[in-house]
Amino acid sequence: MEAQIRTLRKRLGTERIVPTPEERAELLLLGEACGYEVRNLIHIVTFRTWQNRLSQREEGGEHKRADIFPDPKKVRKCPPIPWRTFVHAHLESMIACDFLMKDVWTWRGRARAYVLVFIHPGSRRVYASASTLSPTHEWIMQQSRNVSMWLEDIGVEPRFLIRDGDMLYPKEKLADFWRGEGARVIRIPPKSPKANAFCEAFIGMLKRECLNHFVCLGLDHLDHIVRTWVNHYNTRRPHNGIGMNNEVLDRDFKVQTIGEVGCHEELGGIIKHYYRDAA
Repeated sequence: MEAQIRTLRKRLGTERIVPTPEERAELLLLGEACGYEVRNLIHIVTFRTWQNRLSQREEGGEHKRADIFPDPKKVRKCPPIPWRTFVHAHLESMIACDFLMKDVWTWRGRARAYVLVFIHPGSRRVYASASTLSPTHEWIMQQSRNVSMWLEDIGVEPRFLIRDGDMLYPKEKLADFWRGEGARVIRIPPKSPKANAFCEAFIGMLKRECLNHFVCLGLDHLDHIVRTWVNHYNTRRPHNGIGMNNEVLDRDFKVQTIGEVGCHEELGGIIKHYYRDAA
């Protein structure tokens, strides 16, 4: 076959053969039927050209060249409002989640630990689960139940849960559970971390300010570090976000102006909390 094609190319006097739309469609069908062997069988055009034509057909390129367009009723509609506007309009009734990953050392060696983090954007309060080496569907559902009780304790009624497209999530079970809680699960588009900016920013902050300074020896060690830092974040750490005005998330916190200044350290000095002794 290769010898015949070389002979035909010499007779035609050109190295490039441009197939007609009908011939291109036939080549695509024959190539798909050949499967992986098409790489060795196709010679009338290069294998890369065949791949490009295949991807164009999947994206509707062949239909566009033939002036055939999809039914407008089947075209995916754009959202009625921008994502930023939607998020800021539902800060008080929205929660977001994402996985925090940290390598730990166990008696078996190095392993990847997972922590499921939830944040309420309206109050910036955070819930961090206990860590695990195997984030199964049952484990994720248990953390969802724990978060539901945590939200009830802080007086938040969620209407939306923002998550990414991680395959670890039990899609249907998770959606059914939060639907029962009156919330809708919204999956952000692929490769769009800014769509889940609140949770991504918190995880980055936790790593920079705390976790990157530690070599974790087991899950208990990691849980202690995360639990201590999250408690500091939720109760004593000043926040400089938009509209936060260097405030502390604890509603019962009161500024003291009288007394000697003292310093309380945790995690070997990674966390420092300054206070005034009562007069």
